[in-house]
Amino acid sequence: MEVRVSDHGARRDQLPGDIGLGESEWEMSWEQLLGILQESRDIQAKEQSTPPVACPNDGTPLEQGRDGELRCRFDGWSNRD
Repeated sequence: MEVRVSDHGARRDQLPGDIGLGESEWEMSWEQLLGILQESRDIQAKEQSTPPVACPNDGTPLEQGRDGELRCRFDGWSNRD
């Protein structure tokens, strides 16, 4: 691999933030990728099963209405939207 230096002194074969690791340190196995996918699915399932405590639009704490829905008193967002 040819290494050239740019006008700014950065090596062109390095990624931004690269600290000079060799190619083998950047490799990832399929099992690691599947682990990342499973972790993201677990996080999504947990977030979907937990009721919101604040409005996703403005962060205002939600209040429970007469019908049991959680609502934002400022923009009208509800957990049934």
